[in-house]
Amino acid sequence: KFFMFSFHLNHTKSTCLSELGSSGGFRETAQAFGVSKAWCFVSVNASVRVLCEMRSTPIKLPRNKKNGARSSLALAKIVASFCCGAIDGSSIAINRPRDFEGWYNRNGCTFDSFSALLLSICDHQKRFISFDNRPGSWSDAKIFQLSCFGRNIEKILPRGHHILADSGYGVASSVMTPFNFKLSSTRMAIEGALGLLKERFRLFKKPREERTPAASIHIIVACLVLHYIFSRLP
Repeated sequence: KFFMFSFHLNHTKSTCLSELGSSGGFRETAQAFGVSKAWCFVSVNASVRVLCEMRSTPIKLPRNKKNGARSSLALAKIVASFCCGAIDGSSIAINRPRDFEGWYNRNGCTFDSFSALLLSICDHQKRFISFDNRPGSWSDAKIFQLSCFGRNIEKILPRGHHILADSGYGVASSVMTPFNFKLSSTRMAIEGALGLLKERFRLFKKPREERTPAASIHIIVACLVLHYIFSRLP
């Protein structure tokens, strides 16, 4: 019984990693492991739920201003200002949901493209410290204002510290938009983190098969947790 349980657990983990790391979908993953598509779907969703429950452990904001200052010094090696992180948004393509109002991609060229918008903040090691998921029609600045990080940014960041953002966020006391080469180069940390996330989990290369936006967002959160775990590996 222990052998069967161990085999089932390892098979479940392998199936989940294969599904998240490829763009073939559940049918291709099921064929690769010699299981049914239904079993693959249930197995992956079970693993995703476990990863989503773990999200508050690896992906978290600094607990106090002292921790925030410590993380800022590493990111500010290139620039004179103290930068605690970099922020940017990225569109994740999804299938058309039943209630599709607001989920269309604001950057799409056609009316049948839908997406969820992932707003994320990363540190100097390209690890995500905060994120928020909203409909694809929202702007980055609007999501930032309504996110937990945006609402509490004055309490989170030490005095005189900033996060780097692109020009779409505007200038604020705690948000600095690049106006020279050094700031632009430092802000590339978030571009690299999002690029690494999408290359590591190739399921983002095509619209997700989930029928609801909530299910698609669970997949995104699971990938963020795995991204942190992989970044800790030697």
